[in-house]
Amino acid sequence: MEMKKKDLFPLLFVIGYLILNVIFTSKVFSLSHDSILYFWEIIGRLFVLHPHHLIFCPAMTLGSDTLTNLGFQSTQFAVNFINSIATTATLIIIYFTLKNNLGLNLFTSRIAVLLCAFSYANWFYAINIETYQIPLVFVFLLVYLITKRSLNNIDIILAACFGGIAVLFHQLHALMGLVVVIYLAITGLKTNVTKIIIFTLVFNLVWIVGYAIALYTLGYDTFDKVSYWFFLYHHEVNSWSGFGISFFAKPFVGIIRSIVSIHGLLIEGETNTMLLRIFAGKDLSDDAFIVRNMGAFDFWLYLLIISSLFSVIVYVFISQVSRIRRVFASNSRYFFFVIFMMLYAVFFVFWDPTNMEFWIPQSILFWICFAVLVGKITPKKNGIIIAGGTVVLLFLLNFRYTIQPASQIENDLYHTEVSEAIQSLPNNSIIVYEMEWIAHKYYKIFSPFEFVIPDSLNSQIVDFSFKQYINDMNALGNTVAVKSLVLENQKDIDESELPKHTKVVFGITEFFIFRADSLVKSEQFKAN
Repeated sequence: MEMKKKDLFPLLFVIGYLILNVIFTSKVFSLSHDSILYFWEIIGRLFVLHPHHLIFCPAMTLGSDTLTNLGFQSTQFAVNFINSIATTATLIIIYFTLKNNLGLNLFTSRIAVLLCAFSYANWFYAINIETYQIPLVFVFLLVYLITKRSLNNIDIILAACFGGIAVLFHQLHALMGLVVVIYLAITGLKTNVTKIIIFTLVFNLVWIVGYAIALYTLGYDTFDKVSYWFFLYHHEVNSWSGFGISFFAKPFVGIIRSIVSIHGLLIEGETNTMLLRIFAGKDLSDDAFIVRNMGAFDFWLYLLIISSLFSVIVYVFISQVSRIRRVFASNSRYFFFVIFMMLYAVFFVFWDPTNMEFWIPQSILFWICFAVLVGKITPKKNGIIIAGGTVVLLFLLNFRYTIQPASQIENDLYHTEVSEAIQSLPNNSIIVYEMEWIAHKYYKIFSPFEFVIPDSLNSQIVDFSFKQYINDMNALGNTVAVKSLVLENQKDIDESELPKHTKVVFGITEFFIFRADSLVKSEQFKAN
């Protein structure tokens, strides 16, 4: 009797992917803007209960504490490692879902996992401090249980618990409850009515209890407080996409950004300008900063790789379009993935559609579909070549233009600014900035400087005068570094009327430097 070969792919993948992510873990906070905020909350042990990702900060604080006690030297690395573990676990769950539940062959299952692993947003957030990867573990545990060939009430209860926990880690996965109910109803309402009731009760109980405990802890006891906190800025008009030409373009941009890095386009001036126009509401200066040292060769190589990648994708979908319906009709469990994709996609067509993080689940489902279609290509040799080529192109594109440069702290725009300021200014300096919470956190964490905002000075000082404030601080021995944009916004100030100053650029940000009287005299003495 022939011995059945062991499937070593899961073990080899876990080892390889984790080693890769450890070596190239992100040291750049600025690309994922919220990373520095979460880092601030975690190192400050603030245990913030944010309504959109309720238990992320407490969980990451406790998790990073555990890892640092075990010998991890850096909190940033510890949190990144937790996200890498979560992403790897999600991909292994996907592998067994495809192989065991959908009955896909080893080739298709492995290719799907590799494509998902190197898909841009999924990989990028696996090595950063962000909220999106941990809930996916629970989402795909739910998917695994719901798509089992034999589904019992225990599976339903466990799936509901995992779904509820996913909601506590990120609010957007409340959609998963609706996905499961629709799937169970369509595939057999009469036979699944008990399962639907059980799932609905347990799923909602888990997240409602979690939020109830949070509300009690926060002391929110009125409807206005609760509703404002729960929805926060979700209700703001600028978060929702209005109808128009851009309505159809924005989701396309979102899904593309979740699959491939766009940083290569920021190398060249004209495409850089085009992207700045497309993303007019977003600051891409930190994105452009990580590719600032790349030249024309890198730009044309980027275009070659990305055009080759999308040519392959288009070829596969066009050549296999006639098979799509037959493939999905061959197994009712495929229908779950269709509902999953459609419900999430439709919601994010309307809400913040250009943000790549909200398309991570859909990008995973996209690559699963792609892998299934590649697996149907005949002769099989052609399918293997196409699949392998796609994995290589996807890896090269995202690694070369984001993952690798993001592993170097010198490519962090704000950290570079702070580092250069530290080298040029005395420790008792005052940094004056506009209302910019990202820069604020960088200066608070990485510098000895005091960080002030003009609006706060206006509210604290009667008859506030910017010129007088600078003179007063200089008289006290403090050097004042004012971001040029702040002075431009002070309509009553003319540069010629300002105290003696110099202009300096830290990173890409220009500052007016007003040195303390004692320092000015000391420098004059040295000069003479």
